[in-house]
Amino acid sequence: MIDEQRPLTGSTPGMSAVLGLLLFLVLGGTLPAWEAIPNLCQLCSKPFTTQVYSAIDSVTEEKRFLCDECVVRDHRCFACGLPIVKDMTSLSDGRHYCARDARRAVIQSADIQGIVVEAQKQLHQLLGDQISFPTELTDIHPVDRVTIEAMFARPGNDFACPNILGFYRTVSDQGERRHDISLLAGLSASGTRAVYAHELTHAWLADHLPAGRKLGRDAQEGFCELVAHLLLEHLNDQEGLRAIRKNAYTRGQFELFLQAQRTHHLSTVIEWLKFGTEPLLDESDPEQVRRTKVPTRPAKPLWVLPSGAADAAARPAGQERLQLKAVVGSEKRRTALINNRTLMAGEKSRIQIGDETVEIEVLEIGEDFVRVVRTGGGEETLRLPAR
Repeated sequence: MIDEQRPLTGSTPGMSAVLGLLLFLVLGGTLPAWEAIPNLCQLCSKPFTTQVYSAIDSVTEEKRFLCDECVVRDHRCFACGLPIVKDMTSLSDGRHYCARDARRAVIQSADIQGIVVEAQKQLHQLLGDQISFPTELTDIHPVDRVTIEAMFARPGNDFACPNILGFYRTVSDQGERRHDISLLAGLSASGTRAVYAHELTHAWLADHLPAGRKLGRDAQEGFCELVAHLLLEHLNDQEGLRAIRKNAYTRGQFELFLQAQRTHHLSTVIEWLKFGTEPLLDESDPEQVRRTKVPTRPAKPLWVLPSGAADAAARPAGQERLQLKAVVGSEKRRTALINNRTLMAGEKSRIQIGDETVEIEVLEIGEDFVRVVRTGGGEETLRLPAR
């Protein structure tokens, strides 16, 4: 966005920044205290003549002062949004970059895939004990702007993520459920990383939201932005964090998820995503995220030891107890609630039991049982009692 700053009628090129500021204030302009307007255009370096305009660099969020010639230039940089004076790089899909941002744009598929692989490692390191991302069942496709905009216009894709920097959908491959993620080529490494984390979280939500959970679209987008934000925060990526904070398309849900995560912990947020009773987080009810309604079966689950063990009473002294509290979902997509942790087959998690933290992996979820294995321990079966 270009803002007109002040007229310079009667001024002479080369006046001092202080004199220019005083003239601007006399003519009724408003600027922050002691904000100096330079003598030269900050794009073409020519002296100002009749008008001074300002615009914000979208990458650095710094204000830039422009002359009347630069304001009407034909092309704007896709990354920073400023007019391009020289050394322009153009892509076949109609996007243009200034020299600075062309050097930062990740265009080649191999480079994008490299960022994706590294982001996968970072996400696993950061959140792997709470979110098991389906990376092995996810296909990544770098695309241009024409392709990605066509995806949004295609009938049947109204469920897709509305973030036009990436696109997510589920696909069926010979009976196997897979996830398809398209990433817009030409973003910075920071942007590529954030969009990938966002879209991969859509894939996780598709796999883990129980049947019947009516989670609002803005809440889904807000949680995906939260995961991207956590990744960028972990990497101290200030550019990416600024981009997420200024993007308002989740209608405030991202900010509420971030507040809930900082106040109540990510595990509480995940529990609400799966078993909350409202479709969206409510700004007026900060404790809402702690209210869930988990489907339950008869109250006391049973311990069933591996085949060949005597009985549950013979468990080694001091070994803490895991409890299966519920199994929900269909045969192809079951979720088990184990000690207040919801997990799917193949997921790992750390579970606090009294003073001890144990790590388990879910091997199988049946209609009324789960098979788990503790890290460093043997396989165990947790079973719900018969109805």
